[in-house]
Amino acid sequence: MLTYVLAHFPSDTHALTLVSDPDDLLVDESVMTALRARGFRLIRDPDPCALRLAYAQARPITVERPLIVATGGPLDALPYDLWQRGHHVELALHRLLPTLDYPTVRQLTLQQRRRLAAAFDQNPAPQPLSTGATIRYVLLHVFGCDLAQIHQPVQLLRWLADLYGSGDGLPTLFVATVAEELRLRPAFAGLPLAELLAGADAFHAVVQVAWDAFVQARLHEGPAAYASSPLFAQPDDALHDLLPKLVRSGALAPIRVDQQASFPAWAEVAVVYDVAAARARQLGAGLDDIAAQVSQSPLRWADWQVLARRWGQLTGWRYDASEPLPADLQVRYASVQAALNQAFQAWLQPAYGTLAGQRLPEPHHLFHIPGFLAQRTTAGSRIALLILDGMSVTAWQQIKPIWQLRHTHWRFDERLLLAQVPTITAVSRQALISGLPPSRFASSLTHNRREAALWQEFWTARGFDARTIAYANLPGQASLPIPAALDSPYTRALCLIVRDIDDRVHSATQGMAELHASLDVWLSTLDAGRASGWVEHLIQRLLEQGYLVALASDHGHVEASGIGIPQEGVTVESRTKRARIYDREHFARRVQAQFPHSILWHDDGLLPDDRWILMAGGQDAFASEGQWVVSHGGLSIEEMVVPFVLITR
Repeated sequence: MLTYVLAHFPSDTHALTLVSDPDDLLVDESVMTALRARGFRLIRDPDPCALRLAYAQARPITVERPLIVATGGPLDALPYDLWQRGHHVELALHRLLPTLDYPTVRQLTLQQRRRLAAAFDQNPAPQPLSTGATIRYVLLHVFGCDLAQIHQPVQLLRWLADLYGSGDGLPTLFVATVAEELRLRPAFAGLPLAELLAGADAFHAVVQVAWDAFVQARLHEGPAAYASSPLFAQPDDALHDLLPKLVRSGALAPIRVDQQASFPAWAEVAVVYDVAAARARQLGAGLDDIAAQVSQSPLRWADWQVLARRWGQLTGWRYDASEPLPADLQVRYASVQAALNQAFQAWLQPAYGTLAGQRLPEPHHLFHIPGFLAQRTTAGSRIALLILDGMSVTAWQQIKPIWQLRHTHWRFDERLLLAQVPTITAVSRQALISGLPPSRFASSLTHNRREAALWQEFWTARGFDARTIAYANLPGQASLPIPAALDSPYTRALCLIVRDIDDRVHSATQGMAELHASLDVWLSTLDAGRASGWVEHLIQRLLEQGYLVALASDHGHVEASGIGIPQEGVTVESRTKRARIYDREHFARRVQAQFPHSILWHDDGLLPDDRWILMAGGQDAFASEGQWVVSHGGLSIEEMVVPFVLITR
C-alpha cells in the first residue's frame, strides 16, 4: 500500500495536489508518516468552510512546502479555484487490489487493508475472484484462517484467541461466511458460532460460560464432565496448550474451587485454590507479555491500543487492595511501567500530529468525536455525549462488567482514542466538546467556561437549530436540579459532564489503591439518585428517549511521586501536578532546567504556536517531594489513551 500511494507523490514536483481518496488510503499511519517525511502537509475536512480556513492557514503553498487536499468524493466537488490550480490524483482499493472483490475488501479496517495489500504483493490473485473466493483469500492472508483446517472447536478457539488478542475482529460479512461453513460440520453442532465470531467481548463471555459449566460438571460428575461442555469436549494436547493462553490473555478468568476438588494437572491453570497466588501468577505473566511487546519495533497505533487495554487490566490487578501483591511483583510492575511509557512517548512524539489528521472513517483524537457523531446523525436522530471526566482505561474496565451485569440489554461499541496534550481538563475536555484542536480555542486554553458556547457553535455550523442543542455540567445526584433539556422532546444534540471520577482522582491521597477502592464503592451504589446508580439511570433514561449515547473521557490518570513544586510566580499560565502551560519559551526552559527529567512540548500542529507545555516525566509530579498523588496532564499511556464507547439498546 505504501509503495502504491507514494508513487503518486514525488517530492518537489507539485505545490498543490488534490486527491480523491474514497477508500481512505491516505489515512494509513505509515503513509502519513512517509508523506510528512517528504515535506507534504495534508488537509481533509468534509466541511467546506473548515476546508477553506485550513487552506488559508496553510499558505504559502509552494513546491518546497507542498500541500495535499484530500476528499472522499470526486475531485470536481472541491472548490473550483483549488480544482483549477491543483495536480489531480485518484486513489482506490480496486486499483491497488484489482483482482479482489471491491465491495468485500472495502469492509476491512485500515490495518486489515494494510495487511491485505502486503499479502497481495507476495501472493497476488492472478484472476478476478468472486465474493466468496475473496472472503476466503482475505481470511487466509489477513486473518490467518484456513477454514479447511478447522475441524474441531479447540482449533476455532485457538484462532479466535489469536485474532482477538491482537485487537482485531471480523467484518459482518466474514462472520456470516465462517459461521455458515462451520455450522455444517458435526463437531460444531450446538455451538454459539455467531457469538464466538461477533467480537472479543462476546467470545470471552461464551468461553467463560463454557469453562464455568465444565468446572461445575467436573466437580459433580468427574471425568464425564467433557460430555456437558462442547467447547472443552476434547481432553487432548491442543486444549491443554490453549488453556494457559486463554487465561494469560484475559479471555478466561480462573474459577475459584474448593482446594480438595480433583482436577487434572492441565486444568489447574484455570482453577484457583489460592486466589492471591493465582493473581500474582497472572500479573507476572502479563508483565512478561507487555515487556516482550514493548521491545518489538516499530509499534503502530493499533498495537498501542492492544497494549493500553492489556495494561489497563494489569493496573486494575496491581491496585486491587483485596488481593495485595508481593513486594517483588510491585517492583517488577514499576519497571515494566517505566519501559512501557518510555516507548509510548517515543512513538507519540512523531505520531501525535499525524493521527490528528485522521478524522475519518474512525476518530483518533478526542477532538474528532463531535465530527464522528455528526456523521451518524440523520433527520430526527438524537445524540448525547456523556463525558465521565477523568475515566481511564483501567477505570472503564472496572465499570464495564458491572454495568453489563445490571443492563443486559445495553450494547457497547468500544474504541480507544488519544487525549489532547496536555491531558488537563481545560485543554482535553474543551477539545472533546468543541471538535477543535487546542489552537482553535487559544483564548480559553486555561479554563472550561466556553464549553457550552463551543458545543453550540459546532452543531449550529452543521445546520442544527440552536434550540435543539443543550449542554450541562451535571450535579452528582438526581436530587439536585437538572436541566430541563434532558426531558425536552426538542433536544437533538446533548452534552453532559459527570465529574464523579475526576473528583475521586484528585481526592485519592493514598494513591491508586484508594481510587480503585473508591470506584468499587461508587459502583456498589445502586440507588438511582447518586453515584454509579445515578449515571446508569441517566443512560437508561437517554436510551429510552431515543438517544445514541456516546460515553467518553477527556483524560486518564496515573499515580505519581512528588519531585518538588516549581517556584515560577505569574510566569506560568496554568499549573497542575503533571503539566504547566507557558506563553514564553524562556519561562518554560528555566523551570525545565530545575527539573531535568521533565518534558517540554511545543509546535505539535495542534497547540497554539505561542504555548509551551512542561510535563513531569515518568511517574513524577510537581508536588511536594515524596508525596504520592493521582493526577493527570502528562504523556503516559494511562493519561493519553482513553475510552470512547457508543451505548445503544
